[in-house]
Amino acid sequence: MSISDYKQLKGAYTALSVAELLSERNNNPNLVGANKIFEVADNSIGIVQISTYVQEVIKSLGTETFRIDQYISKEDAKKELERIGIEGKTPTQSELKGISLLRAARDNPTEYSKVMESTTTQRNHLDRAINYI
Repeated sequence: MSISDYKQLKGAYTALSVAELLSERNNNPNLVGANKIFEVADNSIGIVQISTYVQEVIKSLGTETFRIDQYISKEDAKKELERIGIEGKTPTQSELKGISLLRAARDNPTEYSKVMESTTTQRNHLDRAINYI
């Protein structure tokens, strides 16, 4: 039955989901041997196909990189380490990275250290792919 026929016969038939169709095939003795139903299931779109499509779209869109370059003085690094006061706390991975950079700046033989931070993400591309779906 075509979609236009279905629309013209309003209420005469009920559209079934793929799961309902397969359940009907399994439980209805009149549908024994109706193997065309499996073609419908094979041609349906499921979460695996959607996930695969989203991943392919993200890969094709690439990544974005955000980078900050700044300088920190040895004195500022010392003050910031004292202010943080990590004694008795369990720092996150991000905090550990920051602490490591501050210690490197504090222990650097020169007065100033260049600190570079770079973040790479595909978040915006993921949002676009999800909105597309």
